[in-house]
Amino acid sequence: MYKSVVFCLFDKFGEEVFNKYYKILYLLTYIVRRENKKVFYQTVAKHPQKKELFSIIYNAKSESDLNKLFEKVVWEPNGDYEFTEYKKVIEEIKL
Repeated sequence: MYKSVVFCLFDKFGEEVFNKYYKILYLLTYIVRRENKKVFYQTVAKHPQKKELFSIIYNAKSESDLNKLFEKVVWEPNGDYEFTEYKKVIEEIKL
């Protein structure tokens, strides 16, 4: 899933924009992976919140439209999001 969303973003906006958003994409797709043993096409297709990553990118007319991705991040991890990898990426993004 990460590779697919990365290709989608890179294809539409290029390397410069990709370099600004790849950590957010990693974080959002990693959560999906933690929730599921395996992520198949059906996993994404059946869950609107997972498909939304692709929708945000496909429907973006400019880089500023991608800011919707930041709205999907849980900035204060707790519960299901309280794991080391998540916290590391959040700290890197906040820098």
